Amino acid sequence: MILLGNLTVEQMEKRCGITLKDEERNALDALREETCDKVRGNNKMHIYDIPFLIECGNLEARKTVIDILTPYAEQIGKNTVLQVGGGTEH
Repeated sequence: MILLGNLTVEQMEKRCGITLKDEERNALDALREETCDKVRGNNKMHIYDIPFLIECGNLEARKTVIDILTPYAEQIGKNTVLQVGGGTEH
């Protein structure tokens, strides 16, 4: 699969049609990694544009992302399809 893009948390919010609380945005900003090849196995995430996907580096990062975004799931679903992947331990 070809993955393209390097979205910021703010760009993700806009695309999803949501506004995160400051502490939620800060938590996701702290997890965000600009370089996609530094994510796997680390407590980091990378937000791709195509497909619209948040790739998580470990289970802790995945849990944090899901916990933060779950309350916004209905609103996100009205605007786009966002996938959360990765976070599996090998």
